[in-house]
Amino acid sequence: MSFHQVVRSVGFSIGSALGGLTLAAHTPAGSTFPTDTGYATASWLGAAAMGATVVAALAVRQAPDSTTTGLQRESGLRKG
Repeated sequence: MSFHQVVRSVGFSIGSALGGLTLAAHTPAGSTFPTDTGYATASWLGAAAMGATVVAALAVRQAPDSTTTGLQRESGLRKG
């Protein structure tokens, strides 16, 4: 499994847990559904998490190696 697949899986898991926790916290006792503010809060937290993920991804993005071509980089091959 590649690094990006692992990060994506972890991100999906954290996002699901954060959304569920937020909606559970905004569900009054004895009620079946969360309040409208719970949905709005979950949406804003999701947007903030996505923004943080984009910033982190851009920060750790590696510069292309000048000795490889684009196709070789994609397939993991190096010039030899």
